[in-house]
Amino acid sequence: MANIKELASRHYTLFTESDKQIYQILLDYSDQMQDMTITKLAKLTFSSKSSILRFVKKLGFNGFSDFKYSINWDDSRRESINEFSALTDEIRVLLNTLTTEKVNRFSALIKEAAAICLISTGEDQYIQMKNFSRILLKKGIVSSQLQMNPNSELTKLVLDKLDKQTLVIVFSANGNSRFLIDYLEPLIQREIKIISLTAITHSWLEQHTFLNFSLNISPKNDELYFCTSGLGHLLINLLLEKADLT
Repeated sequence: MANIKELASRHYTLFTESDKQIYQILLDYSDQMQDMTITKLAKLTFSSKSSILRFVKKLGFNGFSDFKYSINWDDSRRESINEFSALTDEIRVLLNTLTTEKVNRFSALIKEAAAICLISTGEDQYIQMKNFSRILLKKGIVSSQLQMNPNSELTKLVLDKLDKQTLVIVFSANGNSRFLIDYLEPLIQREIKIISLTAITHSWLEQHTFLNFSLNISPKNDELYFCTSGLGHLLINLLLEKADLT
């Protein structure tokens, strides 16, 4: 029988936000899957039966019943317990990384900046960037936003116009993308201060930006791979709650 986590990891790059929500609910309700219907799963995921069917077909199954009875849900339950334990440890590490010194440096950089430019590198990071911008705005701080795209003339044009009075804040999962490095190296050479928020530890961004807040997840840590988006939002909320931006 198949393992849902292994199947999902093979296709995760193709998952939409709806697929990710369905996948998480499958893990959360793995102990009830033998009696689960496609209608009930659609309600739990706030989606539709057609969305569920598209998801299971993306994993290689003909339909929902074929999917449901081909998965070893006992394995999924055991793995969920292990993931919860790993997630608890990660949150504890995350809280410890938000030291008073780093939060104070972050606050000072925000206050000193004449302008703030937020940059995201992917779909999940784009949502995190929007959340960050929204919280800043509630505190009376306006920021511009840019979704970075490879080989984009618009991205290059915007970045070329930034000066040393602008604070750049970058949201990136792994912080090692070649196009990201190519875009940011000229900013570093122009001594533009960059704050980075990353998921993966020991990234290029962590080593080359003025201040980094990382989830400290190892690239080989499969147990936390699917939690990076939610942990990223937690990091943002905790950071902006602790920061003195008045």
